[in-house]
Amino acid sequence: MLNKCILYVVCCQLTIMVGQVLADVPMRPAFDHVVCSNNSRYCAFISPTEGVKGFKIEGGRNNIEPTYTIAGWYLKAYLSDDGQKLIVVQPMISPAHVKDEFAVRVWVGGTLRKSIYMHEILGKRRPIKTSGGNYVWCTEAGFDSDRRFVLKLNDGSKYEIKF
Repeated sequence: MLNKCILYVVCCQLTIMVGQVLADVPMRPAFDHVVCSNNSRYCAFISPTEGVKGFKIEGGRNNIEPTYTIAGWYLKAYLSDDGQKLIVVQPMISPAHVKDEFAVRVWVGGTLRKSIYMHEILGKRRPIKTSGGNYVWCTEAGFDSDRRFVLKLNDGSKYEIKF
């Protein structure tokens, strides 16, 4: 019986240690990627070395018209159907930067129009989960069928970004 208890405790300890290791896996390095509007007429190429380059696609991939450039690299970005609004969402925020790091940025025509911080979106609510030491506050984001940009928060509520 004592051996079974010791084995059980050791297994529990290993499970906890493995879980902690998996939760603290670092994010992969910045990489090139493309995001497109829901209607696929506009896209943005996002690169850690070149920044963000917006472009319009007319009549197939052979006719691409540049629209704007933005400095910086962003993992989560969404593009409006008119190609003018690029919404950047930072779904994970370090606890040390909750008050000074943006949660959402709104770019219009390549110009930063609005930075929204996590405490502005959440207000008095606390739907924050800790994941690998970071706060995860947003589970889904995107333009809805009415062309509004909506964030779904961890508590299931929604937050609309006004333009």
